[in-house]
Amino acid sequence: MNTIASGRRGAAPPLHAGTTPLDLLGDFSREQLALVMECSAAMWRGFEAMRAIQQRAAQEVSVRHRAAAHHLRRAAQPADLVAMPATLWQGDLEAAARMWQALAEAALEVQLEAAQSACSHVVDAETALETAAAIDSIDLAPQPPARVRRAGGARATRRRA
Repeated sequence: MNTIASGRRGAAPPLHAGTTPLDLLGDFSREQLALVMECSAAMWRGFEAMRAIQQRAAQEVSVRHRAAAHHLRRAAQPADLVAMPATLWQGDLEAAARMWQALAEAALEVQLEAAQSACSHVVDAETALETAAAIDSIDLAPQPPARVRRAGGARATRRRA
């Protein structure tokens, strides 16, 4: 039973052919943000599906309890007063088990959708290779010069101790 509607659109379109390494890094950031938004959308769709599952379960139990209350008001036999709550509780436990199973299925669907989204964006080999090449080709900020130690620094520390 698929309770979550898939809203994935796939990877974002690539940039133009003559892009610079900084453009590729910007594209990588855009892809990462798109991945986060798709996972967020999957999570919210999962919340909607879980709420619907809980609402259906509550409605079913409510109808059953209303019918039991009506039946108990008209019960002629004392045995009905004992049997009805036991039957009702058994039905409640079965309904709760079905609801938890459906909730677990919905949670697994959310996880599956998020994993599929991550694989389609993050593990795209072509984009990953382009981004790695872009990172390698950028000359990062120059390294700061090594700290120059003062001549008496080590001796001054020993004297204080």
